[in-house]
Amino acid sequence: MLSPSTPDLSSFAELDPYALGPTAIPLHAPPPRLPEGVVVCGGRHEATEHRSFAIPAFVEDLLTLHLRPPKRLSVKLDRWFHVNSVPGDLTLIPRGTPTTWCGAGAAESLLLCLPPTLIRKSALQDTDYDPPCLELMPRIGYADPLVHAIGQAILSELQTGGLLGALYLESLFRTLAVHLLRDHA
Repeated sequence: MLSPSTPDLSSFAELDPYALGPTAIPLHAPPPRLPEGVVVCGGRHEATEHRSFAIPAFVEDLLTLHLRPPKRLSVKLDRWFHVNSVPGDLTLIPRGTPTTWCGAGAAESLLLCLPPTLIRKSALQDTDYDPPCLELMPRIGYADPLVHAIGQAILSELQTGGLLGALYLESLFRTLAVHLLRDHA
């Protein structure tokens, strides 16, 4: 398991997420400071089959929710994974994992950067697990209706805002972290 202080890893929070892949049109205004250092960005982009792009390894876990996925999605971890993703699928990249992405067609996605502190605090709340021993598993084009519903609620809050929005977002991120620990760690 990688330490959050591993020197050769970048922090997703320090980058412009819209500059990592194909040019994207944001789906929401820049969010205010989110709890626990979570970063969220939604975008609409057009990808071509012949252009892949690399994403470096980060100290955070990355969760991509495919709102309108490309016709074909390919992601390289230790090997290439090719899926026909459908709306609602997710891609989960554990921290410390560099990837290469390739997709064809128009797509919309919501990318959530989940810092280790969020996962650790959630694990410590009600378990006997040792948080440093917990790791999220990689998932490519994986269907998880609850993660999709939470992602839609996060996107909706970022687009429209509402009464007690910061508390609502914090609750959604906590629920997401607990679900990921239960079903994807």
